[in-house]
Amino acid sequence: MFLTCSFFVILVFMRSFLLNIYNKIENNKFKILFLTLFFVFIVFMRSFLEIILSSWYYNDFFTLKNIFNRVGFLLLHWLFWYFSAFLIVFIIFKYFLKAEMDKIVYLSISSLIILLPMAYAVILNNKIDLSYLDFSNVNNSIKNILTLFYFDSKNYVFFPEMVFILLGGFVFSFLYSKKIIKSIINTLISYLSIGLFIGFVYICSASFCLINTYSNILDSYFVFYWICFSFVLLFVLLFKEIILFFKNNKFLNKTNLIIYFLSTFFVLMSVIFKSIYLIDWFLVCFSYSILYFIFIFIIKYIKNSQYFRLITFFIVYGIFIFLSLVLFYLRFYIFNNIF
Repeated sequence: MFLTCSFFVILVFMRSFLLNIYNKIENNKFKILFLTLFFVFIVFMRSFLEIILSSWYYNDFFTLKNIFNRVGFLLLHWLFWYFSAFLIVFIIFKYFLKAEMDKIVYLSISSLIILLPMAYAVILNNKIDLSYLDFSNVNNSIKNILTLFYFDSKNYVFFPEMVFILLGGFVFSFLYSKKIIKSIINTLISYLSIGLFIGFVYICSASFCLINTYSNILDSYFVFYWICFSFVLLFVLLFKEIILFFKNNKFLNKTNLIIYFLSTFFVLMSVIFKSIYLIDWFLVCFSYSILYFIFIFIIKYIKNSQYFRLITFFIVYGIFIFLSLVLFYLRFYIFNNIF
């Protein structure tokens, strides 16, 4: 009886809290920018806490050289990983619950729950060593997903976060659908999709991946993997809008295409001379292509109020892709210790 009452009290509190935030920012034209920067801030806070609480952390970890060689890539890796996770949830809410995009973006407020594992680690006074799920032991990985990672020897600190994902997922689903059964199904689909598509890495040089490939750009690989994966998810999320956009707009001209192919050739040659593997080249060039077309879109439509909110998001998204490429090339040509 006590647990049941507590559950409904939490639901009422969360609903009141979310509606209060919603009312404050709904009519602000910088809504998307605010929500995006809020998400980035929470992810970076979580990332710094994870570094400090990790078993491999040491006192001089945040040196200038290490920032270029490891810290920067860790932060960007986790940023695009979390972004991919939230995009999966956005997609499910849009296509399963038929929720409007203008409302779905408020799910980014729930990014606060990613701080829970760090709080749990502090309470337990344990160092952490989080890892991806392992395809070489897929049955155990699936079991960990289904048991909310409670029995996982490495990822056990995720347990309270998984509980709140299920709880919060139901609250958000019910706010959008007003149907209990549909909300439960949507929550379960969202949770399992995050576990299956984000918990695993499908292509990489590590033993825990489904498809093992050769790569020699170290942790830079995961940054570009999640950039490309997040863009594919973004394309799926905005598929209808993109089709409609291209029907009504002439996005590219010959000059833009010529500049793109020339600059892509430069990127291609610059990485070929360093003898990186095919998958590395593909991910770097695809990330550059994403950045280029985002830049063209911003320049062309920045004065169009119809696309203002989307442009504010693309500016933030593009800045972090740009930083990823800059760090990659600094590591290549200045520090020269990538291999």
